[in-house]
Amino acid sequence: MRIDDRLIKVNKYTRPGDKADERTGIVVHWVGVAGQTAEQVRYFFEKVCPREKHYSSAHYVIDLDGSILQLIPDDEVAYHVASNTVPDKIVRSHGFPNHRMLGIECCVLDNEGTMTDQTYESLIYLATIKSDKYNLFPFAGLFRHYDLTTTGKDCHRYFVRNLSEWKQFKSLVSMGVRFLRWHY
Repeated sequence: MRIDDRLIKVNKYTRPGDKADERTGIVVHWVGVAGQTAEQVRYFFEKVCPREKHYSSAHYVIDLDGSILQLIPDDEVAYHVASNTVPDKIVRSHGFPNHRMLGIECCVLDNEGTMTDQTYESLIYLATIKSDKYNLFPFAGLFRHYDLTTTGKDCHRYFVRNLSEWKQFKSLVSMGVRFLRWHY
C-alpha cells in the first residue's frame, strides 16, 4: 500500500508546525460525514478550518477506496483530540494526545461509521506499520477518540458501538506487528 503525501500548509488552526513529542499511541477517528472522501477532508482541514478559525486536523485520512493521504508529518502536532476533554489518567500515562499520538481519520459509508473493506484493510495496515515504527504495544497504544474524552464522544462510532470489532481490530494490528518483527 502506498501513502500519498498531501501535506496541508502550515497554519495555526490545523497544522501549527510544532514538533511532536515521542509517540505513545495512535488515535482512530471517523470523519462523521457519510460518503465524504479523503480529498474533501483534506480541503476541510486546509481551507475551511482556517477560514472558520476552527482547530481540527489529523495526520492521515483513509479514503473509501483504501487510499491513504498523509496530511501532517508524523513528527508534527495535529489537532485531533480536544484539549479540554482528555481524562487525567490518559494525560498522566501517555501525555497530551495531540503532542504524543498520531491521528487517523477514516472515511465511512453511513452514519453508523461503517467502513468499506478497503478502508478497514488500510487502517489495519497503517496502524500496524506505525505501531511497529514507534514501538507501540498495540493493545496499549491504540485508542478510539472515544477513549480519550470525558464527553463520551462516539468516535470512531462503529468501534464504539461494536466493542468486539474494536478488540478484533487491535488483535489484527498486534498480529501484524508480530509478523513484521518476526520476518524483518
